[in-house]
Amino acid sequence: MRDVSQYLNRRRYQMAMPFIRGDVLEVGCGYTPIPPMITLQDHYVGIDYNPEVITKLALTYPSFEFLQLDVEHQVVDLGTRRFDTLVLLAVFEHWFNPTKVLSSLVIYLRDDGRVVLTTPTPFGNEIHRLGARWGIFSREAVAEHHSIVNENKLRQSFEAVGLRLCVYRPFQFGANQFAVGEKRMLPSLVPNLGQS
Repeated sequence: MRDVSQYLNRRRYQMAMPFIRGDVLEVGCGYTPIPPMITLQDHYVGIDYNPEVITKLALTYPSFEFLQLDVEHQVVDLGTRRFDTLVLLAVFEHWFNPTKVLSSLVIYLRDDGRVVLTTPTPFGNEIHRLGARWGIFSREAVAEHHSIVNENKLRQSFEAVGLRLCVYRPFQFGANQFAVGEKRMLPSLVPNLGQS
């Protein structure tokens, strides 16, 4: 089970890395591989609800900031700081009201900021549920899936918080979905739109 979860996590980051730029806010960071890839002039803030994860990350990457918060039930206060990229990999589905949480986070994006997100498709969630029953995937993770959305619902969530869905790609045989939403269209993404 651990090998499958590690593979899925690596694949999510492989999808996301080409779209992550500048100052990064990552929510649900877990044991993230992003900090070593951040340039010296950029900043990184990782947020996770698990205090053990945050402690280990803070020791591993002392030049970056890590906060222990449950963003759905606690106020995120980052002051006047703004970020170029908000990373939400395999976290959207864990929120009861993902649009409300997203709205509380996008305020920390710069005017040309973007959200980079992965979340299971309804098909993928069903596979995950069956796999958990057979011991292939974590039963706890499946029980924590509260909001499973398709492309249309994801687009609606983005639009409700002022984002435009500009990249959408199903991956892992349609079990997962990758999306990039931007506050405004950036020319750098235009060539990638046809590759969905």
